[in-house]
Amino acid sequence: MKRKAPKKESLAVEHHLGAAGKLVTFPKKSTIFTQGDSGDSIFYLKEGVVKLSLTNKTGKEAVIALLAAGDILGEGCISNGSSTRIATATVMAPTIALQIKKGEMIRVLHEQKEFADRFISYMLKRNVRIEADLVDQRAASSEQSH
Repeated sequence: MKRKAPKKESLAVEHHLGAAGKLVTFPKKSTIFTQGDSGDSIFYLKEGVVKLSLTNKTGKEAVIALLAAGDILGEGCISNGSSTRIATATVMAPTIALQIKKGEMIRVLHEQKEFADRFISYMLKRNVRIEADLVDQRAASSEQSH
């Protein structure tokens, strides 16, 4: 049974970070960042579609998510651990994004509680959605093998 996708919560990213970011455009089939790269920015998608994928040691690719307008990617660089990208972001349709430097994002999250609360809520909901999609993919794959 196909789940209905939850409505995306507005983050008001442009209101909080618009002046701090810069608009960047990516043509179809380009790469925004690659697994293993050092990360210093996050991206707020204004238009387009981006595929997040991981590649294992044997070279097999697993698609984690397809992200579209209103989604954020590259947020792992703001964690307290390594700023190494854990996935590759590939452009599936011409994309326009607001690029926000790591330091600026951290500053805004610390200074603007309302935005920080919305950001955390967005990330948790997105992670639940991605996990559910991965479970569905895994279940469908095991059904095909029987």
